[in-house]
Amino acid sequence: MHKIMCRMHQTKIGFMVFSLSLLSLSYFYGCSKENNLEDDKIIATVNDQYIVLDDFVKRLELTPLPGTNKLKRKQKALDIWIDEYLVSQWTQQNQIDKDPGFNETLELITKRILIRELFYHEVRALIKPDSLELHEAFIHSLFRNDVVGLYTEDQFIVDEWKELIDSKYSFSDILQKWGNDSRVRIDSASFHWGDGAVPELIEKVAYSIEPGEHSDIINLPQGYGLIFVKNRIQDQFLSRDQIPLKQQTVATVFKARMETIHANEYVINLMAGKQVTTKAEGFRELISVLQPYVNGGSINELLISVSPAASLSLDTEIDRLDIPVVVTPDFTWSIRETIKILYQYNFPFQESDELRIMKNLVVLLKNAVRDEYLYRKAMELGLNESLPAKKDYGLWRRYLLYRKGISTYLADVDPVDRQEAVTTWLNRLRKKAKIRVDDPMLNAVNYTGIQMLAFWKDDTSPQLAVPPLIDFRNNE
Repeated sequence: MHKIMCRMHQTKIGFMVFSLSLLSLSYFYGCSKENNLEDDKIIATVNDQYIVLDDFVKRLELTPLPGTNKLKRKQKALDIWIDEYLVSQWTQQNQIDKDPGFNETLELITKRILIRELFYHEVRALIKPDSLELHEAFIHSLFRNDVVGLYTEDQFIVDEWKELIDSKYSFSDILQKWGNDSRVRIDSASFHWGDGAVPELIEKVAYSIEPGEHSDIINLPQGYGLIFVKNRIQDQFLSRDQIPLKQQTVATVFKARMETIHANEYVINLMAGKQVTTKAEGFRELISVLQPYVNGGSINELLISVSPAASLSLDTEIDRLDIPVVVTPDFTWSIRETIKILYQYNFPFQESDELRIMKNLVVLLKNAVRDEYLYRKAMELGLNESLPAKKDYGLWRRYLLYRKGISTYLADVDPVDRQEAVTTWLNRLRKKAKIRVDDPMLNAVNYTGIQMLAFWKDDTSPQLAVPPLIDFRNNE
């Protein structure tokens, strides 16, 4: 295992140096007294480390967090942050961050931080919403749309719908004809512009047609849709003082949507003309190296528990780990390096079908190649020196320490008792800690309340701009 994980491709050297330089800066673990922050920027202090107002609002905006209202969500978010600080401090004090796998995961997080910084630098800073479009979105946000939709993945049914639409059949006629078919799903929804209640595409189509009308066939990520607008009525009425805040909320959502579009366009342009090849021989050898050790767990667990190189006793067999798997104009990944990538991306190696395994690997490595090029672009622009990148590193490192500390503490606890055990432990850590919360500042925090992904979504998972807020006390 040591041989596989340690022999790194020369293209990784710059990244490793950057990672180590980040680790050496005190800012990364959290804001401390030396930063000389003004009191009106500090929402809480946990053992002389600060939770800063701007960071708190940013994370609350960008991560999903259940809650009945904004005030409760703010309090819950702060409680999670305090737990995160306490557990991360405990984890570091007990040197649990030295365990196998932690630094490998941190390397990928560091790379993604730079990619996000590239997104802010190359995309977000250039977004300038059109004032007329903003005003239209603001007006739409005051009106509730009530719609009914028919959805299917069956191409034959879609062709039938098209014929009925061309023949001027009404939506009620189509609903009556196809509503009871097991291949068709009927769904109703009520929503306002930008509230996230329905997919953006459905929202856009709904506002483009008048009440009493139905859409054309909508191509969805999975299947097709046909929607009918039952009603559109203004149900939000604002005072003069409320209008600016509502406009700000609309502008925030509108800009985030533009950012997603432009970010994906940026990736397409960056990758244009780059010939990326996957080698069939390398894939076959990769699978033959890994498959004897597959036990239904993740590749992450597999590579920590057992080394695929354990059975490769001859030098000639070791050499096959250098067979190329991915070849690009700028770098090549061998089996050895591909194994590390699978480890970092926590590839679920649970399929028994070899063709399906290869298909899943192609998807993951396509995203990994994209990430590598984005990271290289960020390094080319010198974004590793930016203060936001350093702050984000501290945020993500603390989050990983939090997760690592919780999993370590609960490792030997019966699953039935874990929630009670972790709650008792966290309460004990709080009792020993020095915690100060600025309650008036917490109550005065303003945010939209619409959790948004401020980054593109790849083929495997959404990439959050900030760590998720995980409540281990309530298993959320």
